Amino acid sequence: MNISTDSVRRLFEKYANLEIGLADMRDGLGSSWSFERSSSHYSLGLTPVIEPPILIGPNQLKHALEVLVAGRIDAAALQDWANLLVLCDAYQIGRPSNSDEREMLLTLLHAIATPEVHGPLTVQRIENFRDLLEK
Repeated sequence: MNISTDSVRRLFEKYANLEIGLADMRDGLGSSWSFERSSSHYSLGLTPVIEPPILIGPNQLKHALEVLVAGRIDAAALQDWANLLVLCDAYQIGRPSNSDEREMLLTLLHAIATPEVHGPLTVQRIENFRDLLEK
């Protein structure tokens, strides 16, 4: 499958904004790309080079929590989303010039990505995350 660089970037942007799911990413990128979960382990196959990387900021995390609360995705889909954002070089978590923001975003993404370590996403935890993102 031959897909343009712009189309690849747009797929990764849509996924970052939860406009599409992993199945749509797999369909759009073809068999050369993979992102799979087995129990609590993720494996990421060949990732296209996206330059500059797609910036992930507080607004994307706020939006993701809103989508979860609205019931448009479940906690497992949000966990997949957080893991892909952290593992994939197509994404830049936080502005490089703002280390506090970057650290806060990475901490929240890791908490979402690893419920087996940090616990499930409860209503209270989601509210706590939203409060942190508002600061």
